[in-house]
Amino acid sequence: MTCVFFCQDMTVIWNKKLKTTAGITRTRLTVKKNTLGEIVDEPIYSATVELSDKVVDNMDRLRQTLAHELCHAGAWLIDHSTHLTFGFYNY
Repeated sequence: MTCVFFCQDMTVIWNKKLKTTAGITRTRLTVKKNTLGEIVDEPIYSATVELSDKVVDNMDRLRQTLAHELCHAGAWLIDHSTHLTFGFYNY
């Protein structure tokens, strides 16, 4: 179930399968190619933040976890990086 919709390239959802971790950010890169294998359009970077309904059990934990996972998503959507580099801390 999607609870928050930020833009077409990012969503936040509750995940009942997460039992021990508060949240996770899943990133995706979509590249459109023609029949010859040539890239025909700009790549699309997207991210999904998944929050555990079992671990995130109060507003403070929700705020902290969501802020942390949105930093990961921002690093991917803005810098196209999954590494926690110096630029990550700018978010």
